[in-house]
Amino acid sequence: MADQVVELAKTSADLAGTERLLFITPGPHGTAILPQLTQRFAQHSHTSLDSNPRRFSQLAENANCHCVIGQATRMPFRKHSFDVILSFEALYSIRPPWTVLAEFHRVLVPDGKLILVEPSAHGFFSALRDKVSGPGKRVFSIDDLKFRLARGDWEVQQVDESPAASDLPKPLYCVRALKKENPVEPVPQFLTARDLMERRKKKIPQGEELP
Repeated sequence: MADQVVELAKTSADLAGTERLLFITPGPHGTAILPQLTQRFAQHSHTSLDSNPRRFSQLAENANCHCVIGQATRMPFRKHSFDVILSFEALYSIRPPWTVLAEFHRVLVPDGKLILVEPSAHGFFSALRDKVSGPGKRVFSIDDLKFRLARGDWEVQQVDESPAASDLPKPLYCVRALKKENPVEPVPQFLTARDLMERRKKKIPQGEELP
């Protein structure tokens, strides 16, 4: 099933073959997914980031694979370092998840692709643990993720779903989003003392001032 998930992400990414790739696989199935990723992209230059160096020891020798030890919440890469990011269970596994999205946005080029593969439901033991000890790993609905992505200057292009299987018991969804640069902030409008007094009286200022 791991190879099917990788193939789903690869199809969603729709690569031309010259992109700079970044792989993020911090989830519980990353040990199975990362070797599949490096095998599928053996002819394609790519970088893999992980905080656990033991996962890198399981990879076959590949001159096109650059392994970097680091945190996804503070990536050791410069701005606009990658064209495509393939992320597997990152939001599910890393806290805080929205910091990870902000880092994805920083290191991607404008209109760069983000491929998010996330579980759409908790497993039995995860759900039981949450009831006993409080929320741990989080599962986000498609609507919640779309809302968060929109607020973070991402454009969601496509959403695919993958059913559960024996080695990946939770159903998954795959989201393709494009990075959009932050819009230009409007010039601040300063109010006069009279306008401030009118606002305190709960009167809407006239003219072009912001209410």
